Amino acid sequence: MSKVINPAVASHQEGWENLANTVRPLLSAALSGMNPDEVFINGVNNLTERLVIDSTSLTNATVQCILDKEEPTYSFVNAGLFSVAYSFADEHRVSGPDAEALSEIITNLVRTLG
Repeated sequence: MSKVINPAVASHQEGWENLANTVRPLLSAALSGMNPDEVFINGVNNLTERLVIDSTSLTNATVQCILDKEEPTYSFVNAGLFSVAYSFADEHRVSGPDAEALSEIITNLVRTLG
């Protein structure tokens, strides 16, 4: 039995992948060569319990902002950049742009590609 795929879903997925392929090198250049598929914005419920409640790669976060035409305003009070999805361990923390700089990088891509 063959798998039937809704054409609208297939078209959306293809468009998403095309946009992600466009965004990756632009993000990598802005992030001093970091692979945006391997850097995650991880957020926790609070700094005491540190239960990760949100995790998304920089590529996915950027594509979603472009599709939504939404300029991000990140805050790293309860979030940060990590090399492992759903981790808030200090050994997985990535040195990268601060929240304001990351917001500006993604905002520029939203304005250019959105």
